[in-house]
Amino acid sequence: MSDKTKRSNLKYNFDETMELTSELCEFVGAVIGDGSLEKFPRTGRIHITGDRVLDKSYYLDHLSEISKSLFNISPKIYEKENTLRLNIYSKKLFEMMHLRFTIPHGKKAYTVLIPDEILASKKKFINSTIRGVFDTDGGVSFDKRKIYKQPYIRLNHTSASKGLIKQISRVLWSYCINHSIHKKDKTYMIQINGKRMVSSFVQKIGFSNKRHKDKIKKHFQNH
Repeated sequence: MSDKTKRSNLKYNFDETMELTSELCEFVGAVIGDGSLEKFPRTGRIHITGDRVLDKSYYLDHLSEISKSLFNISPKIYEKENTLRLNIYSKKLFEMMHLRFTIPHGKKAYTVLIPDEILASKKKFINSTIRGVFDTDGGVSFDKRKIYKQPYIRLNHTSASKGLIKQISRVLWSYCINHSIHKKDKTYMIQINGKRMVSSFVQKIGFSNKRHKDKIKKHFQNH
């Protein structure tokens, strides 16, 4: 085995200047959506939180595989009560997320944004980032009030970052995906209403989280 091959197999060995890919942008989106960065004296931690049951497949089969493929890191998955948490300890990855992709460490809720590097890139990379945001911090709901002949489907994402909501809104409008924005207390919710607009979102941006995909698929099959 050559020295170059040995180095490429080292744990945590990856090129932090790697080109953008759909997988990388999805990971960034997941961190933006429901992740956080923590700085320690000698390392950094990235963790992403989800539902212990409903998100398990997405975390184990998708996010973990992205981490292994891109960063040569196997995340630690922890379960506690109803929560599942993916943890990665890596100073190099922490710096990549913080310095290159400008994700704040510590409390990021009010200031986190889709990075300029991604916004200036190809649409497929912007889409992948938004997919990661919705996979981790989005939802599929149904309004079952009697005013509707059948359950009325909605997609939503809630964030304290007004700037992030505006960024996502601009992308949705560029695809002619009608949506609404609602403010409650210190948070903003972007909502995509109805089967036609939800279908358009799925076609243009889509989901990787089986939880959301299955819910939408079942609704479309039954109605």
